[in-house]
Amino acid sequence: MRTVIGVVVSSTTKALDANSTATTLTATIPGGAVTDAEVSVVSCLGIEFYQKVGTTDYILSQGNTMKVTHVF
Repeated sequence: MRTVIGVVVSSTTKALDANSTATTLTATIPGGAVTDAEVSVVSCLGIEFYQKVGTTDYILSQGNTMKVTHVF
């Protein structure tokens, strides 16, 4: 039997400029799941790019990306 659990963590929109700082994201598996040799965890990182028009951020339809960062 396979169980799939999805966890999504995101940050607020940040401007890319000389004053940008690092962002730390922490994802926690709900229910206190215990991993063993039969469990695979896939970690992915996605980046979305926005354009600010006035005070509103609009997502760009091109240039967004996702990458698998770890499988363990």
